[in-house]
Amino acid sequence: MRVSTGEQTIAAQVDALKAADCNIIFADEGVSGIATERPGLAQALVALEAGDSLVIVRFDRLARSLAHLVTVAQSLQERGVYLRSLSDAGERLGRPRALTPLQVERAKRHVERGEAVSDIARDLKVSRRTLHRALAAQRIADAA
Repeated sequence: MRVSTGEQTIAAQVDALKAADCNIIFADEGVSGIATERPGLAQALVALEAGDSLVIVRFDRLARSLAHLVTVAQSLQERGVYLRSLSDAGERLGRPRALTPLQVERAKRHVERGEAVSDIARDLKVSRRTLHRALAAQRIADAA
């Protein structure tokens, strides 16, 4: 997150990120969006690993320009890092899904063959609860 003037505070952005269950929050306070040196952003980008999500309040809090946003987004994608915006349209909020649609479909077939949900969940490295939720969502989608 970033605030660019002394009159702005990061409190609202911090509250939004906490409400989105963000574990670690990096900030650049009093730094203009056109500044090339943003220690908080640099620390966040170094800390991110494949499978992590970079959650931002808005895209304009992340990048100096559209070109910079595209560059950052492409770099994250190449590293296997998800980019999520809490405010900008078209973004899925929350954590990445634990199971892909293909994994859910395969799990469904195993359940239909009578295999134990606990065994399937263990093989997929998820909890039974996660698998039950995914299967329930799949049933709803199939019914629609």
